[in-house]
Amino acid sequence: MFTPIALVIALKFNIVDIPNTEVKTHKKVTPYLGGGAIALSLLVTLFILTITFNLNVDKKIYGILVSCFIIIILGLIDDVKNITPFRKISFQFLAAIIVVLSGTKIYLTNIEMIDVILTILWIIALTNALNLIDIMDGLAAGIATIASLSLSILSLQMDELFLCAVLLALAGSCLGFLKYNFNPAQIFMGDTGSLFLGFLLACISINFIDVGEVIQSTFILFFVFGIPIFETIFVSILRIKSKRSPLIGSKDHFALRMVNSGLTVKKTVLVTYSTGILLGVVSITSFNFKDLTPFFIIVILIAVIIVAKKLGRIDMSNF
Repeated sequence: MFTPIALVIALKFNIVDIPNTEVKTHKKVTPYLGGGAIALSLLVTLFILTITFNLNVDKKIYGILVSCFIIIILGLIDDVKNITPFRKISFQFLAAIIVVLSGTKIYLTNIEMIDVILTILWIIALTNALNLIDIMDGLAAGIATIASLSLSILSLQMDELFLCAVLLALAGSCLGFLKYNFNPAQIFMGDTGSLFLGFLLACISINFIDVGEVIQSTFILFFVFGIPIFETIFVSILRIKSKRSPLIGSKDHFALRMVNSGLTVKKTVLVTYSTGILLGVVSITSFNFKDLTPFFIIVILIAVIIVAKKLGRIDMSNF
């Protein structure tokens, strides 16, 4: 319901993505603000749930929501007027600090400062990782949906019902947006959406890190977010090898390389969805059968190396 409204507003106020640089791959001017529709639909759903069932919301959730508001404003400003990477990360750092102060934190070393730093790094890294894969119609929204559904199943098994509701509401919001964002896209989520989704999922995922089984639970999250994590590492290595900054945009993305190898945009996105679903199944299986985790790690690591080498050899100079 909100996405068509966002589309009209974006066109009215000229909040659009213009394909005016070599990094852009779309051919026509496309409205932004899809991310605002996702965020608004999530908040409305959670408000209705909270009022209807008289739910008590933990202060951690309020802290995350306040921080998400900062991220949404950051994304909106970046969509209207590009912000430098340093300023982006500065605002993300501020938002992450608020999350930590509200009580959401990784407990890994039991050394306060180190755990706080690890929490902030995780939030900022995953926020930008999801932002990085938002380079193709339907890609980021679909992967966010799959990650949300995977985590919702895990939260249900942990009896975290409110967390499950938040994740299902997020998945539903992304699916509603995908109706208008799947190739050929009528609207983009923009940084408003990709930064918001990455930030929220990063904050929520911290609740799945078990203090008693830190390594096990961390690998489960790596499985869930395998696509954006792979993209971040893959692109960073290629850019560094080419003596370019990892923060400067380029066409090194795995999805663009898949298209350049002969796949259509739709097939590329569907293959990536399938991989994301497979990784989600692996994460849930690993949660329930912990002895299988080392096997999954080895198999996935081998697969990642093979895929990365194959994609890395694709010539992108004429793309």
